[in-house]
Amino acid sequence: MALGFAQLVSAFYSFLRLLLLVPLLRLPRPAAYFDRPELMARELPFFLYGSSTDFDFWLAIFVHVLIAIALNFDFLKKYASQLRVNEVEEQKAIDKLKEDWSDEAPYFYFIPAQAVRDCKTRSLPPMQALRDVGHLKLIKISLVEAFSGLGVINSILFVSHRWEEPGRPDVNGVQLKAIQAFLEKHDEIEWVWFDYSSMPQKIDGIDSRTPKEKAEFQLMLTCITDLYLTASVLILLDGSYASRFWTLTEAWCSMQTATSDGLRPSTEAERRYTISCIHNATIETTAKGLEDLVSKSTPTEMYDILKKPDVNVTNAKDKDTMLPVIQKTNEHVIEGFTNGFQQKFKSPQSPPEGSPGPERPPAEPASSEASPVKFVQAREKQIVQDDLESGQIEI
Repeated sequence: MALGFAQLVSAFYSFLRLLLLVPLLRLPRPAAYFDRPELMARELPFFLYGSSTDFDFWLAIFVHVLIAIALNFDFLKKYASQLRVNEVEEQKAIDKLKEDWSDEAPYFYFIPAQAVRDCKTRSLPPMQALRDVGHLKLIKISLVEAFSGLGVINSILFVSHRWEEPGRPDVNGVQLKAIQAFLEKHDEIEWVWFDYSSMPQKIDGIDSRTPKEKAEFQLMLTCITDLYLTASVLILLDGSYASRFWTLTEAWCSMQTATSDGLRPSTEAERRYTISCIHNATIETTAKGLEDLVSKSTPTEMYDILKKPDVNVTNAKDKDTMLPVIQKTNEHVIEGFTNGFQQKFKSPQSPPEGSPGPERPPAEPASSEASPVKFVQAREKQIVQDDLESGQIEI
């Protein structure tokens, strides 16, 4: 405190001295004055004026630095301590959530479709605001059901869109209007996933999320591609959509079909995505360009596309984290079918190998646009849906 007071007095004195000297600079000086190079050889504002040695100069700087550290040490200590506390709390929150979290049945927050249809605000509110008024539902998605086109996945719409401004994905409400227009034509949709409204977000650039909310965000992010591979997807396409990492990833996932042999491009009958052009995008150019770019790409080709520098991402760590995941999507899907998807859907009364087995029901007609894709191939056993778990919980 004493050092700070001394510095304040010195600064005040130097400031007054400067006020007196500046007007005098207008006065003429004798030529000999400018022949003295030692004048003003070393100067520190508000501290050193005129001639001074190197020792005086660097000693003054050292004193200033020492005073700054002394005055701010408690703040720095508190800030550093808070960072360590936050990291520990976040890790504890993740560990606690993992006790109830299942990679085979992750949960997500969804907005009731009717609430979106009736929304009167310019754009959808952030997740925390919807949660506080009870307009969110926590739903557990069984990947066994999802990858077979069964269960709650049939009534879910995932929205793929570009954030138009940092912290404001839908500035003028154009995206909300497009979502509402889609929902008016699709009564079968009961739940909507919109990242800004379904995952804990920073509000106005301030990260006020609790450790639990941050942990939920991280866990949900690791499983999000599985949902884009299985659910109905509404692509809100604008002119910059194809330049963003996450939107390209989501569009590619929505255009693929997962099978026991890995991913393949979806046929028209298996199509799960709908493109709604907004702003300057058009079906003839922008939409066709997007489909040509990603619809028939393999995971390796998609990896090469996404790693290019002209594909932007807000958080560079997302790119580093997700690129290896995308590259191994085929292995992930094949492993899922091998270890879980097919095994869990075999009937308890499955006949022995080589026997004809029960007669299969007639094949369903080709699904309409945006209906969920079916992953169980014709050669597999009849699926017994009654044995499945609900896959949906309400908190």
